[in-house]
Amino acid sequence: MREYSACITHDRLTFCNTDDIMRHLEGGGYMRLGQVPLGPHELDEVDRLIIRLLQDDGRRSNADMARIVGTSEQTVRNRIDKLVDHGVVDIMAILNPAAIGYRKDAIICVRVRQGHLTEVSDKLALHECVSYVGVLTGSFDLMIEVMLRDDEHLLQFITDELQQIKGIESSETWTVLHTKKFNHAWANPLAPLPEERTARSRAERPRQKATPE
Repeated sequence: MREYSACITHDRLTFCNTDDIMRHLEGGGYMRLGQVPLGPHELDEVDRLIIRLLQDDGRRSNADMARIVGTSEQTVRNRIDKLVDHGVVDIMAILNPAAIGYRKDAIICVRVRQGHLTEVSDKLALHECVSYVGVLTGSFDLMIEVMLRDDEHLLQFITDELQQIKGIESSETWTVLHTKKFNHAWANPLAPLPEERTARSRAERPRQKATPE
């Protein structure tokens, strides 16, 4: 049986430690949202339901999922192995930064000198406080999200950390005052849980007209 280690993620980039980051930058196997590392992977109904069950409760046992899906525990285990190997899902613990004192959430857009995009983005990804690195079109070249302790920590990151990276021309920073939605369990095209499917079918069932006496 494969053992899954729980990686900690601030946001959309999932790294356990610096060694994992380096393996990722060298072509390692951690999934990042918005990328297809091994090409599109076709999901059938069993795959979709297993993913939905894990999103509902990541600690759910294979035996419990097998009972709900209507298949064997070995099949569930094999399906999860394949989904992880193909970069469709990651098994992880999701850390809430604010709960451990990192209450300052900021978005920083960066302009990079021509020819330095890969070098700068790789170096930004190495910073533990950087939770997201995205390459952009438009007037900026990169967007990063940082999770920091307070305003002083943010100032230190902007004035010290960013200025140490060769190739950055300028940056602009926005502080996130309040997050209305952040969905780690994105599931729009995935199979509903059995109880959700039943409730939906009841809601969609046409009402019978009352027969006049």
